[in-house]
Amino acid sequence: MNVVQIADALVTALAAHAWSAPYASITPVREYRPKYTLEQLETLRVSVVPGGIAGEQVARDLAEMDRAVAVCVQRRADTDAEKDALVALCDEIAVYCLSADLGASQQCQSVAVSVDGPYDLGAMEEDAVFVCALTVTFKEAV
Repeated sequence: MNVVQIADALVTALAAHAWSAPYASITPVREYRPKYTLEQLETLRVSVVPGGIAGEQVARDLAEMDRAVAVCVQRRADTDAEKDALVALCDEIAVYCLSADLGASQQCQSVAVSVDGPYDLGAMEEDAVFVCALTVTFKEAV
């Protein structure tokens, strides 16, 4: 699977999963630039962005490809309770992504999930917008 196919499969998997309240369902979209207006951020936005690609020859006849996909969670959040719920959702997404079944290939497995730095504190302070970007790395033998 190439990185775009992985991103598309992850969108499908995230949309089909039952999440915890208050975000029992999410509507992820694949896009390259998850940027929204404050009005659009009154509702939860989950974006899946195809990302980096790296490869390594691990044996004479075996190579492994790492493909990274970002999952961006954004929403306007005025209270600590709203922020706590979004942090919990990001944690739940991270755990889910480590075992996500993308359906198309059992050879392509998620192997790592990380949050790039703390949340976007500037956006949170300036506009009360919660922004979290998780990077999910998938490994495939080729």
